[in-house]
Amino acid sequence: MTQHSPIVCNDDILSVTLIDQLAEFEALKPAWDALYMRDPDAHIFLDWALLRRAFEDNPARWSVMVLRGGPDRGLIAALPLKYRIHWSPSKAELQTELAAASDLTGGLYSGLLCDPEYEARALTRLVGALGHMPWITLSLKYCPQVTRIAHLKEHFEKAGCNADADAGRSRSDRKKRTTSKGIILPETLSDFIGNQVQPDQAKDYRIWRATLSQWKSQWLSVSDKKSFDGDMTALRGMLDGKNDARQKAKLEAALPLLETALQTGRLYLPIAWNETKPSGAIVHLHDPVQGTLTRVLDLMPSEVDPALVQRLSLLAIEHAIGLDCVFYDCGRVSSNSVIATPVQREKSATLMVRRTPEDPSLRFDPLCTGLALDRLQSFLETDEKTAALAACKQLAQLLKA
Repeated sequence: MTQHSPIVCNDDILSVTLIDQLAEFEALKPAWDALYMRDPDAHIFLDWALLRRAFEDNPARWSVMVLRGGPDRGLIAALPLKYRIHWSPSKAELQTELAAASDLTGGLYSGLLCDPEYEARALTRLVGALGHMPWITLSLKYCPQVTRIAHLKEHFEKAGCNADADAGRSRSDRKKRTTSKGIILPETLSDFIGNQVQPDQAKDYRIWRATLSQWKSQWLSVSDKKSFDGDMTALRGMLDGKNDARQKAKLEAALPLLETALQTGRLYLPIAWNETKPSGAIVHLHDPVQGTLTRVLDLMPSEVDPALVQRLSLLAIEHAIGLDCVFYDCGRVSSNSVIATPVQREKSATLMVRRTPEDPSLRFDPLCTGLALDRLQSFLETDEKTAALAACKQLAQLLKA
């Protein structure tokens, strides 16, 4: 637990509390879900269940800044954060860096929850409360809440921080990493196939769907609780067989996200098979509140038939329409696979805030002590004696305080 006061800021209108214990976050669930319903900028990677799993798997690497207010002092904003350690050679000390807690889930997007009725005041109070916490950098990467990020940037600058809300570090980065593509969905599949898909692709999909049950060697499944473990083993084997270490690493990193989504009924994972081996799959998350199906991971060998990618994409869109979704989010990872029109471009912004507080107690958070000991061990293993001694001195001073 952090050693600084959990009550960060308080007044007659808004109170700000920092929580970093799993039981405290679990107690927030009803209020969190209600706030999610009220926030038009909420997205699936701010879902309570996904964050809870990430917090359970990564103790002492997270906290949530909670704002309460209104007549009933209810939850009106929440900023989930992830912690990491930075070693500063110039100051010879360990320092705390903050990022979006959605990084712990493998999420595509970052952000915060906020009641629109209180947003202007809440963002001001959030930045003020963050000023009392120990950190040197704060980043919210790929946040689709572009207006909210712009306002946060202004508040941080007024507080004397160096803040940047550019869409990316370079032109190529902005184009590749900060714009998602999505498709607004009609009410029926026939409307979609007839009006938003190229005739040759629509014909191919109709034939594929109609004849799929007739094929003995090629078949389709959708992962569920009974098949999930076996599906994961088969997909790992597919990637091993294609020597695709990069996609396999992405799958391993995403497993907690997939498992939680499966348990909460949010996972849609269609898998194409050839005999007993998978030939490709696409991972999706369903958000019934926002009415979206979000594509989060393509598991496709490099030599896969492009037609299979198109077919599984259209299959997912068919599923989304069946769920009464209004939007199919292709995500950053799969924008090249969009085969329907019209395409809606969704921009994201990356907020990066830097500061250099003179007070050393505002540069390192005691919550990161475990991470600091891991870094100290790495210094000893690599025979970095000077850095190890400086880190020991810093931690000794902290623990004696």
